This record gives sequence, structure tokens and C-alpha cells, in this order.
Amino acid sequence: MKIYHFLILILLYACSSSPKEETVSMEDIMPSSERYKEGNYPKKKKEKEVSFYDTLQPFYKTLLDSLMIPKQKISLLDSKDLPDRFEVKSSQKLVWNLKNDSVNFYHWNFKDSSKTLNAFYNWMDCYGEKCKSIKIGSTINFQKRSFLLLVREKDLFFIDATKKINPEIWIKTLNNNIKKPYWKYVISQTPRGKAKWETIKDTIHTEIKTIK
Repeated sequence: MKIYHFLILILLYACSSSPKEETVSMEDIMPSSERYKEGNYPKKKKEKEVSFYDTLQPFYKTLLDSLMIPKQKISLLDSKDLPDRFEVKSSQKLVWNLKNDSVNFYHWNFKDSSKTLNAFYNWMDCYGEKCKSIKIGSTINFQKRSFLLLVREKDLFFIDATKKINPEIWIKTLNNNIKKPYWKYVISQTPRGKAKWETIKDTIHTEIKTIK
């Protein structure tokens, strides 16, 4: 009988000391579940698409904006050109295709004026696919497409296009974006036309003629 009472006491102690299970009411979970009703899911933020234009340096963005070139039309121009061989400090090459026109833009920047002129004179010694030798000031046809080539202390700019280029607009736009605009050589040509050579300091244009 004593053993029986002893077993009952052990059983009662075990029941009273067992851990209670936690219960969760519907009220506790309802507020959080409300967030996931149809249409209430957390919205993912859209990542901003980065265009090629967005990756350009401020100088080129300002230049292109001033010329009113559509941002979505601008892309990288992948090409190897003769000036690239002559210790270029930095360069940028762009292309954009407009209605009935295709424009290529090149800019080479050099450490100093001697390196700039070295690249330019070597280019004139071997211009284009046929490696034409062109004398300074010679009014010949350089190429089929129209172009504008500008040389200043540390920079070469070259723009060529299917349609006629307006040199005045380009020069004015570049002058507004660079310090001390002085163009030692300005060469322009219409499609299949003959080249025109000038020097431009401030607003004074001086024709460059071939030295005989």
C-alpha cells in the first residue's frame, strides 16, 4: 500500500513540473499576415537603368547636350586609329545614328603640345586606309564623308559624318566647354568636297595655305 501511494506522488510531481507549451492566438498573428493579403506584398524597388550616356565624363555630357544629341542614340565607337599610336593620355570615341546620318566623334588628349603635333603630323603623312600623304594647307579631298578636324595644344578632335557638318556650331560648342580656345589647325570638308584649312584664335579666322 505504501508503494502504491509512493508511485502516485511521483506521478503527480512529474505532471506538475513538466513545461507548459506556449500557445499562439490568431490575434497575435493576424496583424502581420494582413501585410501579405493580395496587393499588399512589399514592393521591390526598381533599379535605375544605367545608359551608356550616364557613364560619360561631364565634359562629353555637356558637349552632347549642347548639340542636342539624343542620349539613347549615343554609343561607344570601337576603333583603332593612327593617333592612338602616339602616347595618348586619354581618348574618347563615340557614334550616334540619326535620321539619314551617321556621326563619329573622336577626341584624343595628350600630355603636351609636342606630342599632340607629333600625332597630327604623322596622321597627315599617312591619312586613311590608302595612307595618303597630305601637305599642310593642301585643298584636296581627304575622304568621301564630311569631316571636321581640330588641333589645339593638348587635344585632337575629329568629327566625320554622312551629311554636311556645320563647323561653326561645333567650334562654338567646343569653345564654350574649354579654356583658352585657340585652334592651331582647323580642317573642314563637305562630303566628297575639298578641304579648307584655318587657324582660329578667339574669333579671328586665318586661312592656311600650302607652303610651296
